[in-house]
Amino acid sequence: MSLQILRNPKNSVANSYLGDNILKMTSLFHFFLRFILLYSLFPFTASAVPPSFTRNLSGNMPDTSWYVLHDSHTNVYFDKNSEETAQFALKSVEKAYPYLSQLTGVYLESDRPQRSLPKNTVLSKFDKIVLILGNRKEGPGFSNPVTNAIEAQLIDPRYSSFFEHELVHRLMYEHFDIHLGAPGRLFSLGMLPTWWIEGLAEYLTESLGHEFTQGLCRNMALENSWLSWEKLHSLYSGNPQVIAKGYATSGVFVRWILENSKEKDLPAILEKISSHTITPPFYNALDKWLFANFHQSGKELYEQFKKEQENSWRKDLKNLPSIKNSQLGEEIFEEQYAHPVAWQDNKAFISNLADEFKVSPSLIKIWDYSAKKRSKLNVPEGGSSVLLPDGKEN
Repeated sequence: MSLQILRNPKNSVANSYLGDNILKMTSLFHFFLRFILLYSLFPFTASAVPPSFTRNLSGNMPDTSWYVLHDSHTNVYFDKNSEETAQFALKSVEKAYPYLSQLTGVYLESDRPQRSLPKNTVLSKFDKIVLILGNRKEGPGFSNPVTNAIEAQLIDPRYSSFFEHELVHRLMYEHFDIHLGAPGRLFSLGMLPTWWIEGLAEYLTESLGHEFTQGLCRNMALENSWLSWEKLHSLYSGNPQVIAKGYATSGVFVRWILENSKEKDLPAILEKISSHTITPPFYNALDKWLFANFHQSGKELYEQFKKEQENSWRKDLKNLPSIKNSQLGEEIFEEQYAHPVAWQDNKAFISNLADEFKVSPSLIKIWDYSAKKRSKLNVPEGGSSVLLPDGKEN
């Protein structure tokens, strides 16, 4: 890992990376961008990726003093105040790249396999994964399909799974450039539902955290409070609770699809879906693949998935002792899914597995016999423990 200081901020990232890519964009790109923006106005494309990323805080930020860290597969451009985050981001991506590269079937030009490329894999035209960390304390983060850079407007650190999640997007986009580069990626991604795009990244990285994801899905299954099919197609809008439920649902739904699909080769699946995005009527590219494997549409599969989730969770809870309508001291627990898990120091620890008023992924309620009152303890959650960089906690 090496550190380079870019002495002239105004000519740093712009000229060394973003500027070069932007200058290469042709009139074909502008045509496709206008076409997609126009196409998104029609109601039958509600599932398409919104062009909101064009309004995100991004760009060269000329007021920033840029530095850059290099490693085998990654370059991280960052503001001087975010060096620790940059180092952590670099380690996160370096650690995750070999695994996610094989899973998605995408190799960087600098990482070309010694043997011939396996079928359905893609050799990127890029030598490195590029991350750009902005100079704001907190802000949006996304994988930019135009520049193929991971952009995050933040100084404060995130879990490693945040960078892994964006890395999945960055690698997946390579399957969708249809030999046109940025215009191809924009067009193809515009034909895919957001639940698939975000669900695949969540399935492979669990950036919300495994316990958090399972808690949300358990709650939605037991309370029948799943997001509607329409909401699942608009994950980039809504309050934080809706967004969290949407990402968790999408990840578990995509996992369920891939586990039950006749086809198991993910690179082959991505290549087939990519080819469907350039075959009329374009916008049902994923449904074409789903119907070939399940003889059902995505909407039909979602209903089946929800039923199986409910049955699975109810089966798990069937033999657990319940304290519903039980009296502890002067208080009666009316929660349907309240289960005792431990007793210690004259206290009862009760797991509330679902709450119809508020999503509580891992909520422990404590009944204190001495004080004759109860309190609650939220169990902290983190990202996936599968891809931890250098033993750091996620």
